[in-house]
Amino acid sequence: MAGTDGVAEKWRELSGENNWVGLLDPLDIDLRRYIIHYGERTAAVGDAYTDETVVSKRNRPEEAYIENQVLGLLTKAVD
Repeated sequence: MAGTDGVAEKWRELSGENNWVGLLDPLDIDLRRYIIHYGERTAAVGDAYTDETVVSKRNRPEEAYIENQVLGLLTKAVD
């Protein structure tokens, strides 16, 4: 995080140790950085998880079976 000196010094307070008293109105700049930083990290993890769990159409078992049957018929027809 750019400009994290304040964040490093008061991470407990930014994490809600004192229920964010005095940090919300106006929004503390370090709290803003802290929220953005963890929001970006959370989004990155979510994106990675989503990409890992999506099964492409080509990799579905029923699609692969049908595709193999069609390819087998085409191969026999060409031979």
